[in-house]
Amino acid sequence: MGLFDRVKKQLGNVTETAKKAAENLPDSVKEIDTEKALKGFRSIGGEAFQKIKNDSADLYDKAKESLQKKEPTIYIREEDALKIMYYLMASDMSIDDEEIEMFDSIGHDLDPNYDTYRDAIINSCQTKIAGISDSEEFYDIVHEQVNSVIHDSQNSTEGNVVPRVLLWNLITIAFAENDYSTNERRLIRSVARTLEIDAAVLKEMEGAIRTMMALTEEERILRSSERKYAEVEPYMNEVADRRQTIMMNVHALMLD
Repeated sequence: MGLFDRVKKQLGNVTETAKKAAENLPDSVKEIDTEKALKGFRSIGGEAFQKIKNDSADLYDKAKESLQKKEPTIYIREEDALKIMYYLMASDMSIDDEEIEMFDSIGHDLDPNYDTYRDAIINSCQTKIAGISDSEEFYDIVHEQVNSVIHDSQNSTEGNVVPRVLLWNLITIAFAENDYSTNERRLIRSVARTLEIDAAVLKEMEGAIRTMMALTEEERILRSSERKYAEVEPYMNEVADRRQTIMMNVHALMLD
């Protein structure tokens, strides 16, 4: 299977995944005056939307620049990729329903046989971290286990998951509850370094999902407006165009 086919198979519907994360924005963000938001559409406060515009414009150039830097060709086994994702969810000592839902969604995207070994993966991870109450020790154990999984997977010839796809999925899970915790950030950066993924790629992926979430909130504001659809349609189309551009650039980042 070629690299393009591997990526195409593993990406699944990443737009929907990002939208799921956006749906979990806190009520304080969602409770926005729709008339005011529509009147000054290019912002969730003006500067925020301008940042989205700038980020979207910059993503493509930065993606192309990152692709010029060669990274080792490494593939991770599906089961190992899912173990790393589970450890990420557990890294802040709690796993909520949104994260589990995202985990299952990605699992089904990665492997049609996911359900046959889902519980075994979860039980295996839980066994390694059970009974640890100190937060620093807990993170250290999680970090060690992730490094061990990566090492074992790198020595296997059965891997199919492209490292950058794994990284995108980790970031997506981290944002599932709209709370990119310190431990999640530390662990994701460690994984990126271990898999020798350029730091610029990680930064662009984080920026992309933040922008996707903001665009999804803009779309929600427009849909809830009392204005006629003909009045908001041009803005809805602009949101859709920006989302498509961002996802094209995320795809480009993965095709190294």
